[in-house]
Amino acid sequence: MQLRSDKDYLITPISKRLIEENNGIITDVNFIRSNLAGFKIISVGDYTTDVLTRFHIKPWIEVVDLKTKRGEKVYSSEEGSVKVSNPPGVISGTLIYAILSALHKNTHTRIEVNGEEDLAVLPILFYADENTVVIYGVPDVGMAYIRASNDARELISKIVEKMEVRDR
Repeated sequence: MQLRSDKDYLITPISKRLIEENNGIITDVNFIRSNLAGFKIISVGDYTTDVLTRFHIKPWIEVVDLKTKRGEKVYSSEEGSVKVSNPPGVISGTLIYAILSALHKNTHTRIEVNGEEDLAVLPILFYADENTVVIYGVPDVGMAYIRASNDARELISKIVEKMEVRDR
């Protein structure tokens, strides 16, 4: 099933379980520098983006919501960022559109989400080319990564098929 920008996708217990069972590979900055430098890097999450940039790894696309889990830290908005609304537990059509737009640009893009950015990993992996790696935070564990691939797209399709879909 294809993710479309004229729909909103809501997580269900089954889709949530599929996501949890298929988390990426836990990583750290040293591994990213040594093994992922040749890829287009997309970061999802404020803390992950902060860690990468502090270690001079500039993501091609950043997706953030300007806070960490439970609001332990708040981050600042950056001028020029694309701003979208995406409620918790949802992949909104506006988030999908922003991701698609960013993927078609050859410049750095920061997407600031009003709501929650966690599920942005799914449309990114669905639409990104195979030279792309998504790095995201795993609460209380660290960072993980998933490389965009046909296998990843097939998995995303299975997850999306288990989501509730609403017209925008």
